Amino acid sequence: FVLHKMQVLSRRTETVADDLVAKMLRKTYIAGMLAVSSYLGSLVLDLSDRQRLVVSRVAIAAIILQLAIWGDTLLRAWRDRYLANGDNPRKSSRTIVCFLLRLALWVIAFLMVLDNFGFNITALVASLGIGGIAVALAVQNILGDLFASLSIMLDKPFEIGDFI
Repeated sequence: FVLHKMQVLSRRTETVADDLVAKMLRKTYIAGMLAVSSYLGSLVLDLSDRQRLVVSRVAIAAIILQLAIWGDTLLRAWRDRYLANGDNPRKSSRTIVCFLLRLALWVIAFLMVLDNFGFNITALVASLGIGGIAVALAVQNILGDLFASLSIMLDKPFEIGDFI
């Protein structure tokens, strides 16, 4: 119902926000709604503590994954909207930034789901940090060139036709 109303509203208006919300709502999955509905239904049932814990953890994981899917859809729609212009000089920088944001979003969602199911993620986060430092030291020159090129793309100090 909400999706239908947002689609009607997005067709009538010229704003970007309602188009993005309609696109996000199209990515709502039935499995997530069933998990949350099962949790809400289990609140009136007489379940053991272990069963109640399992149902609540599955519902929270479904909510986290649905939020991550909506965030991923929002980031992709943002990227597609700005890449639609054929003469956009910052295509590659927006693509890289969108990829990094999507990667961060899914890593955070994955860690939140693991934490929800009772795994100790502090060691995993620490090892990710140490592994990141090791990789950064190993590819230091490449990363320096990559960040320099990103800086040039984002700052855009040179225009076509400039004399250098």
